Amino acid sequence: MEQLSTRQLILEHAVLQLDTAGSEAFRIDDVCAEAFVSKSSIYHFFGSRAGLIAAAECERYKASFLAEDRDPVAAADGCTNRNEFMALVLAQIERSVLDPVNERVRKQRVAVIARAIETGDARDEVAATQAAFIHELAVVFERAQEKGFVNPTLDCHAYAAFMHTLTLGRTLTAGGFADTARWLEVAGAAAVAPLTSPDRA
Repeated sequence: MEQLSTRQLILEHAVLQLDTAGSEAFRIDDVCAEAFVSKSSIYHFFGSRAGLIAAAECERYKASFLAEDRDPVAAADGCTNRNEFMALVLAQIERSVLDPVNERVRKQRVAVIARAIETGDARDEVAATQAAFIHELAVVFERAQEKGFVNPTLDCHAYAAFMHTLTLGRTLTAGGFADTARWLEVAGAAAVAPLTSPDRA
């Protein structure tokens, strides 16, 4: 139990260091000083500077999902008809790409995913975090499906993965296509289309 708390303490200070200094200026000595631990503790738990950075990025990645605004989940449960639900979906896509806090979080997520793909560090942890988030999002659409608001044949888990890709992908394309209003118009139509029952298309 003592080792786990030491590891978590190191991680918390490593995340703070990443937030303030970034990975390039990340210093193990600073983490040691802030966490009141020796370098040997860091090497014991994380193996290397790169291992600590990877673990801290993954911790930050998980925290970004835990901090995700849960109001839309409650709002979705409160929808009383199909139009309200569709409007909520469109509003959440808009919020996810226009809110400056969300933009920063999306950039961090993309950086962690890219590092996990490139180096293999924390790949399983990143995948598990994504899977949990996608599952939670799928539940929202499954509930709407039960109410008759969503196409009854829709694969809600695949759709939730698509939605996550849609909003996260905006981070990758914003530099090459800066017109977010035009992007939202197309993204909104693409997001709503699978939700609509075939007889309502």
